[in-house]
Amino acid sequence: NKIIPTFCQTMKHLPHSHRSSSSSSSSSLQQYQYMTRQLVTLFCCTLSICSITSVSSASASLRGRTSDGLELEHEQQLTTTHHPNNPDASRRKRRVQASNDHVSYVDVIGSCNYENVLLAYTDVHGSSSAAMAALTGHLGVSEASVSSAVAAACAGASPLATETIPFDKLAFQGKQFDQNFMDSGSNNDMAKARIHRAYDNGVMNYEISWPGDYISQFQDCPQRAVMCCRMGEEVSSSDDQVCSMDIQRAALSNYLEVGPFRGGYTMFHSGTTAQCTGFAWSNDPDDFTNKYRGNTLFEISLLEGAAVDGKNVPGAPMCGCLSSMPTVTSSKCVTVKEGYRFTFSSMDEQLRVSFQVQVVPCEDTNGNEIGLVDHYASLVSQDVASSTELKQLEKRIVGKDNCDVSLSQEWFLQKGTYWWDYDIDKWTPFAGKDDYYEHFGMGSREEFVSLFDSSPNKIVRRICRQCWETHRDIYYKRITPVPTTLDLYDNLLNNWLSVDNTLNVDFELYSSYEDALASQNKWTFCNYDHEGVGFPRDCGPEGYIPSNWASFSPEKRGKRRILFLVEK
Repeated sequence: NKIIPTFCQTMKHLPHSHRSSSSSSSSSLQQYQYMTRQLVTLFCCTLSICSITSVSSASASLRGRTSDGLELEHEQQLTTTHHPNNPDASRRKRRVQASNDHVSYVDVIGSCNYENVLLAYTDVHGSSSAAMAALTGHLGVSEASVSSAVAAACAGASPLATETIPFDKLAFQGKQFDQNFMDSGSNNDMAKARIHRAYDNGVMNYEISWPGDYISQFQDCPQRAVMCCRMGEEVSSSDDQVCSMDIQRAALSNYLEVGPFRGGYTMFHSGTTAQCTGFAWSNDPDDFTNKYRGNTLFEISLLEGAAVDGKNVPGAPMCGCLSSMPTVTSSKCVTVKEGYRFTFSSMDEQLRVSFQVQVVPCEDTNGNEIGLVDHYASLVSQDVASSTELKQLEKRIVGKDNCDVSLSQEWFLQKGTYWWDYDIDKWTPFAGKDDYYEHFGMGSREEFVSLFDSSPNKIVRRICRQCWETHRDIYYKRITPVPTTLDLYDNLLNNWLSVDNTLNVDFELYSSYEDALASQNKWTFCNYDHEGVGFPRDCGPEGYIPSNWASFSPEKRGKRRILFLVEK
């Protein structure tokens, strides 16, 4: 811990060799010394002993950043500069240039054409004349030929890479680091250096994998939307007010377990703000926004976190699927689009153009920036999201000055009780899982049949404390008699089968008891017949929604904290 940093710092301050062309041996020695310094620098930077210098500013947006890269020959230092605290400047539409001694790049948003390329260079160099000088220099052409040269460079652009980059290789600190970062914003200089390096080395030319296999708050995204909300002194001022947080929503992030008769939520004082940024993707798996959602997550979480030290809203993860995030009044919005990176190397004086995923602010049809709710509404109008999903999103992002209204309507707070409470005069529990089992036990098949036969409307209710919001409270309403060949008890608890049990033929599903009684807002999708998978497999209000089923078999697979009840 002491020898290597001392070695690296010593090498950093060694004088550069004097340049001389008097002899070939001197030239060879200079080349040898230069290569040795490069190798030492790479070794030290791999260990992240390169110093990280941040030029402080209240705004540290991902679009207002200039990275001077690793000064390999002169100074082993990564410098990050932020734009002033300006909401418009904080999300500029052109990526700012990053460079080291020999390589610089400019990122272009949108189609690869002369107009967009010149705009990108102008954003980097500050004026159209400086941009033209840099562009003609990179292309090696006169100003009169620059338009055709850009067209030729664009035509030869390298396509997106076919490989996928695992999300846990970006910060390269291990999967537990990624979980902790998404929970609380915890970071370190080594991770920041590696994140910047991954970006500068062109990671956005690849598809980045989705981390739902190891980060809990990204396992289930029922609205296909993600939001990051940051608080802290370095976070730029924001109008995104924090209203409330249901602790159970993010139990796997805040590690606050909630028993069957205990719940927790936080209501924030007026004026509590956070900087929230979100994105959403199409329900079409082949859509650009769906395929590259991992890239968008990388940009608004790790990459922005490498530029600004922000922390999570208390009780909530810093970043997560919308269903695990706090209720806020507004959120900014970004999306992925086609883009290109123009990379110039002074070593061989070559300009290389490659296809690059770019993350940009969401816009309406007139080019005005819009928030996440308005953007999601546009997805609904394009039939790549549903109106039901939009309504669920609007429960999290409630609109300006609507915090008080949202608190009175929160699904976790109704007349002083919690959503999982039930009327003991109306419902009889018959099967509990995990802590519900400890309190209610497990009723027999005979007891269930007796209860169901006595039910006036033949309704079974399932409460799931760990499920997505769409599946936390479901009502199974039988509309045809149960034949003797159907074991409805096992069908609900362990093996959800289709024989004599077809949606909207033999039974109906609802999200509330009132809807079940009124036969309105029926669920429209169900699948069945997977051995060992209990109710409701992947059934959903409007389509396929996975991972909300449970099994009461000895293996106790699926969701936990389940309670089945029968209407009295």
